[in-house]
Amino acid sequence: MKIKNYEMFLLWLLFLWKIQALTDNRFNLYNTENSRDRYCLLYYTFTDKQSYVGLHHLTSYCFRSSEGDTYLDYIDDNDRGHGVKWLFTDLEQQNVTSDMLLQWSAPMNTVEEYQIFLNNNSNLTSTDKFAFYNCTPPWFGPFCQFKPTIGTNEGFKALIKHAFADKKPIINGAQVTYYEHLVCQTYLSCLDWREICDGKSDCIDGLDEKDCWQLEISQCNTNEYRCGNGQCIPIEFFLDDVIYTDCFDGTDERIGRGSDEECNTLPTFLCEETACPEGNYDFPCGNGACTQGIGICRYGICPTNGEPCRNGRSMRLSGDFCSNAVFCMYKGLQTDNDTHWCNDSCPNRDCLGETCMEIFEYRRIAPIFGHIRLMIANNKTRIYDNLPPIYICYNGSLCPNNMFPSTEFINDFTCIFITQLNLRTGMETKHLSAVVNDIKREFRVCLSTIDTSRCNHSTMYQCQNSSKCISKQRLLDGIQDCFLNDDETYKESCTLPDIHQRFRCKDEEGDKCFTLKMVQGSSFICKYREDESYEDAQIMSHIYFSLICDGINDLLPIFLDIENETDETNCEHWLCNNTYTRCDELWACKNGADEIGCRPSSICSHNEHECVFPNDTSKLSCLSLARHGDGVADCVGETDERAKYKRKTDINSLLYFFKCWNSTDIISFFDVCNTKQNCMFKDDESFCTHVDPDSICFSQPENMTDVEKFFCYFSNIFPFINRHYFKLKDTSNNPSHITYDTLLSNYSSSMIQPSSTNMQTKIIFSNEDAWFCNQGVPIYSRTKNISNPETKLCLCPPSYYGDQCRYQNQRVSLTVQIRAPLDSRITLIFLLTLIDSERNIQAYDFIEYISIRDCIDKFNIYLLYSTRPKNSSEFYSVQIDAFNQKTMTYRASWIFPLRHLFLPVQHLVVLLKTPFLPVISVDEECSLPCIHGQCFHYVNDPNSTFCQCESGWSGIQCNIQHDNECAYGAYSISKSICLCPVGRFGSRCYLSQTVCHSNSCLNGGECVPTDVRYAVTASIKSKCICPEGYLGSRCDVQEKLTRIEISFHHRVSIPQMLFIHFITAPVENSITPHQRVPTAKKIQFDQDSVIVSTAVTFHIAIVQIPKEYYLIAIQEQEIENAQISTKVQPSHRCLSIGELFDDTFAKQHLLKRIKYYHVPCQQRHDLVCFYDDVHICLCNRYHEANCFEFNHSMTYTCGSDNYCEHGANCFQDHLICPRTILCACELCYFGSRCQFTTKGATLVLDTILGYHIRSNRSLTQQPLIIKLSALFTSLFVAFGLLNSFLTYQTFRSRQTHNVGCGLYLLTSSFISFIAIILLTLKFIIFLCSQIGSISNRSFLGFHCLSMDYCIRVILSINEWLSACVAIERAVNILQGVKFNKKKSKQIAKWAVASVVLIVSCSYIHEPIHRRLIEDEEEQRTWCVTQYSSTIQIFDGILTICHFIIPFIINCISALIVILISARTRSNTQKQTSFKGHLRAQLIHHKHLLISPIFLIILALPRLIISFLSGCMKSSRDPWLYLIGYFLSFISSIMTFVVFVLPSDMYKKEFEKSMKRFFRSTRLN
Repeated sequence: MKIKNYEMFLLWLLFLWKIQALTDNRFNLYNTENSRDRYCLLYYTFTDKQSYVGLHHLTSYCFRSSEGDTYLDYIDDNDRGHGVKWLFTDLEQQNVTSDMLLQWSAPMNTVEEYQIFLNNNSNLTSTDKFAFYNCTPPWFGPFCQFKPTIGTNEGFKALIKHAFADKKPIINGAQVTYYEHLVCQTYLSCLDWREICDGKSDCIDGLDEKDCWQLEISQCNTNEYRCGNGQCIPIEFFLDDVIYTDCFDGTDERIGRGSDEECNTLPTFLCEETACPEGNYDFPCGNGACTQGIGICRYGICPTNGEPCRNGRSMRLSGDFCSNAVFCMYKGLQTDNDTHWCNDSCPNRDCLGETCMEIFEYRRIAPIFGHIRLMIANNKTRIYDNLPPIYICYNGSLCPNNMFPSTEFINDFTCIFITQLNLRTGMETKHLSAVVNDIKREFRVCLSTIDTSRCNHSTMYQCQNSSKCISKQRLLDGIQDCFLNDDETYKESCTLPDIHQRFRCKDEEGDKCFTLKMVQGSSFICKYREDESYEDAQIMSHIYFSLICDGINDLLPIFLDIENETDETNCEHWLCNNTYTRCDELWACKNGADEIGCRPSSICSHNEHECVFPNDTSKLSCLSLARHGDGVADCVGETDERAKYKRKTDINSLLYFFKCWNSTDIISFFDVCNTKQNCMFKDDESFCTHVDPDSICFSQPENMTDVEKFFCYFSNIFPFINRHYFKLKDTSNNPSHITYDTLLSNYSSSMIQPSSTNMQTKIIFSNEDAWFCNQGVPIYSRTKNISNPETKLCLCPPSYYGDQCRYQNQRVSLTVQIRAPLDSRITLIFLLTLIDSERNIQAYDFIEYISIRDCIDKFNIYLLYSTRPKNSSEFYSVQIDAFNQKTMTYRASWIFPLRHLFLPVQHLVVLLKTPFLPVISVDEECSLPCIHGQCFHYVNDPNSTFCQCESGWSGIQCNIQHDNECAYGAYSISKSICLCPVGRFGSRCYLSQTVCHSNSCLNGGECVPTDVRYAVTASIKSKCICPEGYLGSRCDVQEKLTRIEISFHHRVSIPQMLFIHFITAPVENSITPHQRVPTAKKIQFDQDSVIVSTAVTFHIAIVQIPKEYYLIAIQEQEIENAQISTKVQPSHRCLSIGELFDDTFAKQHLLKRIKYYHVPCQQRHDLVCFYDDVHICLCNRYHEANCFEFNHSMTYTCGSDNYCEHGANCFQDHLICPRTILCACELCYFGSRCQFTTKGATLVLDTILGYHIRSNRSLTQQPLIIKLSALFTSLFVAFGLLNSFLTYQTFRSRQTHNVGCGLYLLTSSFISFIAIILLTLKFIIFLCSQIGSISNRSFLGFHCLSMDYCIRVILSINEWLSACVAIERAVNILQGVKFNKKKSKQIAKWAVASVVLIVSCSYIHEPIHRRLIEDEEEQRTWCVTQYSSTIQIFDGILTICHFIIPFIINCISALIVILISARTRSNTQKQTSFKGHLRAQLIHHKHLLISPIFLIILALPRLIISFLSGCMKSSRDPWLYLIGYFLSFISSIMTFVVFVLPSDMYKKEFEKSMKRFFRSTRLN
């Protein structure tokens, strides 16, 4: 027992010691089970260069055995005393947690097994299987059988760092990796995988280029960019990063690739997954580094003119005496480091002699393009340009016939003498590296000849006078592929299929369309330089407002209206003294008015300039402004006419020149006072008291007179690099008062940050150890061999395998970027699987993603085939599935077939755009049934379907059930694959992350743990997702926000959505353009103002209401952290140039009309701003125009996958990483996604009042329209109940039931009562549901389906019952005494039932198409009706029928009654004419016509609104619609007035009934 307690005490001491170490020092092994690749350690890197894309890369270093390797079988898995064994039961008794085991470098499998043991309440038998070996550092592993090859307490990350950084160049021999799955004889030692399909025949039989024609003919989609090697990447990735490329050949970026030094010192994904670019440095070293394949390192020093591969791959024979001796003989081949070897081995500098053959190969460079060799002619005595006599020998079958003048054949190679080629650069520099570059340029046309059978393909181009074919996408790409260079002079480049990936250059001889990679080079390819984005090219081709008519020609001429127009022509209407020219030391005005009063040291008044008069050169004088620029020379050097004598020195600066007196000569001001007579009349020396042979202007100022200083001032170079940028000056501030917040509530972090006490130990690998594993990492392992108990083994990255990581692996490498705009704060998990044609999973990985954190980042991932080599007859694809990691619900899937399986490495670059809405299953479209799953389309391939299986099921049809070993809440993909929810990890998701606590994030921030695999070597273990207004690592810093309250003038219609453009002007003398940040704000229907908060520091704020701009704020001082109250008003509307000028002028070229832009500001002093198709212009306080460029078409739209419905415009607050998405609805549509419509729908309270009800507010806090609606409803209830009561009292007596009319009207009284009750219930339930008092979805669903349907049915029944009354009256008058009352009652009973049934059935389509929809943005539940176009037409016809037909029946019946009554009276009372009787009957029965006309007038607004307007166009002005809605219920409360009061019989019955009612009331 004492021993046991002692062990426990040691355990806790060990824990307390280990807990001090940082988690970075852990060695937690993954995949310790018996598999091909096992015992893995993870290495994570994140590259986050400023303004570039962040790159996540997780690499697993494992023992990766090759076929037949048995070295892993000798690893000793027995306990050898390097650790203490603890049973799980002992650990549990000491309250040891799984997190502690992680800190102690326990293998991940052991840690998870222990957590399962704890979860099962220790019911598992504590056998040796359930034990943990607490290893003594530096040992680690399941049985403490491994340790680093060097002593370190810095962890695996430091081990990798030193394993690569400590690699020095190999002097003798080589340590190379190679690709073993393509066996061929090469010119070099071994084949690198990058040499397959690189266009060079590295295999003697050309096997490495066998199937590569498929890359040449490959085509990409319109939304993809085609790399130079045929690879396709998303077009969004083109030029998205300066350094890190996505194309395998690096052609998607301007620079591309990191430095080769990085590839030599760090294991980066970029180095491993890219090839060497075309050009000088195109020789692969095998580790990602690229060289010329020339040079040698001696004494650890490498030459600077072409560093060789550090691993020695470029040195074919490092000890080749003859090649080394050549360096000693010829100066042109030597470097500073060669003298060491030459002094030792070749002291007389002529040691070829008899040792070397007459012709031998020069082996200090690798074969050029795989087959070109340099041969030294030892028997030749002539030396050309200090280079040895060199033959260039090549494989003649690879080059076009008669391409080069062959001299002789050596060892089956065609050879020519070096002087027979035009190697100008190399021969001039006398360096072999330059010679090699020249040879590459000349022989590039020999690369990759595709047989002529492929030339007929539509994507191929056949070179002239040659059998060589190239892809048409190689035309005009800046690289000569055809011997006659016709691929670079192709005339029809603008008609090529890939025109969308080319840049068009204007040319009088015909436009040329170059590849995009070419136009991003450092040289100009377009005649007018429109291809370049550099400042000088922009100025020469771009129209800058600030450079117009400034006296300096900046633009290239443009031919307009039969003349060449420049920025300096037709300047009569331009103000030369303006914001941009005033006081910039450059005369823009001929008389220099723009520089008056700008020099504090000037001796002249406000209307004079300094001048040296010819008759008195001893002093400075003053000359009036009127005499400047008048064409008459008044001053020495014509400084009064200086505007004529300024010249540009380059694109961004100019010089003034001295004009000689009475001569056409001009000289530099540096030439004055230099003792030389440069002017005929010596006026350049006439004022000099000091002279200097170089220039007096180089003298000290104190030694110069004022006159000399004046002239030397003009010798300065005057820069105007910032002249073409927007400048905000001389403006009138608006609003006049802005409140700035000076205090911010900062929340400091209360959590104590742990201090690092990690003591680093200096660790250094020997060069042998550093190179032992090539690109892997060496560690020591215990072995079963007694004589050799410890041996060195290699942990290999996925790119390599074998005992020394010497073999290059077949693999799929992925670069993934994800965009999930609507899920910006939701954690998603993406499962990436490599599958075969049977959907068997070959390999998998996953990405934990949060848009707000990872949106701009890319993830680099490896997927390895299950066999080495891969099954070449199989078809493989990469499938990516997305899940909500919090709920583990399925989101979407993508499929990417691997097209070119003959390549060793499939580099797949994808952009995943998650759909805005969850994908919908399409089970009826699946070719095979999904038994335990659902059928879906792929996002990127809607023509294909697949079965997404339920958790625990797999297979093509989800018919294979597997043992679900995943923890509760995890998603089981297969027996060995579990997807973990947020905060869980492990192969079976039993482990929990503990980095997030209640106080990890402040101010409502949400703590999200980092992927635990990253956290092993990453410094950041969690991320706080901060709410709006807060930032910082813990959301403890309040963001500086400017709050703008925007109201609207009564003449400005309030829009649904407001766009605000914040413009930030550059600071004074800045060389950066102005910045524009757009944002959008949705305005609620019950709001007449809006509050916008922004963290943007700005000077100008412009509101955009569709096609109109309003200036709401402008300040010369930066607006930051301010409170602004402003109004959108008509006086601050920016007018279009179409409103200021006539149409003819407005349609002129910009260069012609921009010179008139000062005119509107001068003529209209009330004008604030105006705009054209390129600019927005402000009028300043001096009534001058000040224009800045404004892209009117720039909108952050949501792309092709529009989140908004019904054609609405979609706006997101950021182009790539939006956090907010808003929809600008068209008329007749509403909802957060414009998913609801009032088009063709009947008037219901949902569409009229829905957006006016404020959630969680009482009735007293609701808007006026809601209160009035409640009042109207109450009045209708009161009158309706009274009407129903009075009508019922009238028709309750049997006397009124003698005929059918009484039954109709009695039924109508009940129907009217029901209508009023339904109206009341509808309003109350609708109000309560929108306020939030009722939230039961079942109840709301029943209410949605039934209430409006019943109201509509009831109202129509009432109309038809009134028609029935009219029909019976007409029948009664027609039949007269023959009218059968009994039969009338029977017909009435059937008629009432029939009307109820028919009307109810006619509207049955309405509840069928009604449903509840959740509006997440508004946090409301809507009841909406969504009709198809056919149903909508049917519903419209039905509404008309139920409205018009009863009205027509009423009118016809009334006319029948009147006519028959008049005719009957006319027959009996013949003393009165028929017209007299007709007139009398019209007066007597006028109520029969007035009643239906009155009712139809009341109902007519509803019909008119429904059909004439087409829809309820705006919820902002609902009064008309609300009145129409309530008017439709008036007929239900007018039954008594319409039918009882006009009838004498019914009135008598009513009076009798009321007497009986009051009598019975008194008796009770």
